[in-house]
Amino acid sequence: MKILASSTRMELLKLKRRHLMAERGHKLLKDKLDGLSQEFLRLLREEKILREKIENILPRIFTQMVMVYGLLGPKVLSETLSLPGQKISLKVKRRNIMGVNLPVFEAQGEGELYPYLTSLELDQVIFNLNSLMPELIKLAELRCGIERLGFEMERTRRRVNALEYIFIPDLEETVKFISQKLSEMGRSSLVSLIKIKEFLTLQR
Repeated sequence: MKILASSTRMELLKLKRRHLMAERGHKLLKDKLDGLSQEFLRLLREEKILREKIENILPRIFTQMVMVYGLLGPKVLSETLSLPGQKISLKVKRRNIMGVNLPVFEAQGEGELYPYLTSLELDQVIFNLNSLMPELIKLAELRCGIERLGFEMERTRRRVNALEYIFIPDLEETVKFISQKLSEMGRSSLVSLIKIKEFLTLQR
């Protein structure tokens, strides 16, 4: 009985340690989820402002492009745009937010923007598109960051819920059950000792 009680107490201590670690892990994950949510909302606000700005500018550029198409004709326009111009290379760096690597895009232009003689109208369209390029690249960066944060938030939320609603309650139920059994064993041992004492008293 004593050996069984001792091993049961050891198991109870292990379960209590696991319960404590699970609660600490749950708090850390909730803190991470809060941090991810704040950054996610910040990127969403920034993306909304930038997207609305681009959506206001692009229609005007498209209108200019239609006018250039009508002015130069499809053949001249196609030949002109097929000439080599400025090349843009994209470097991708990383920044870490709560364990999530978010991309940071850096664009570098090589060569001349206007390597050919063309109409002023087409030059203006190309200039406007080139001026908008940093915003387009930034928008792509924000969209990638939002998607990665959203994925990590969902994964972290599942882990938080698993700990909160399944793992920790199961541990608590097990600890409660073993504690009750130990109390019952203790009361049973006490009753046995009292009976033995009474029996020895009567034998005297």
